[in-house]
Amino acid sequence: MRRHLPRAGRRRRGFTLLELLLALGLMVLVSVMLFVFYDTILRTRDVVQETVRSGYLARNIAQRMAEEIRAANGFVNAAGPGISGTDRLLTIQTVVIPDK
Repeated sequence: MRRHLPRAGRRRRGFTLLELLLALGLMVLVSVMLFVFYDTILRTRDVVQETVRSGYLARNIAQRMAEEIRAANGFVNAAGPGISGTDRLLTIQTVVIPDK
């Protein structure tokens, strides 16, 4: 004859359907949170890269302008003043030494 243990003392051999569904739900929730985290990181990286690229471009343009202004003549008889302009246009007369 087989002895039946009370319900509280029984050994469990597996998971119930509810436990499996809860575990699966938690795994999906963690996966979604990781996806959102990585997506945010990638978008932020793209914005930062574009900002850095824009900064490099602005710096290069400013350096080119500074070089042009440094090379400007004070006054060229045929061309007029080395730097002149209006509120929308800047004219810089430069002299370039020819190559050999």
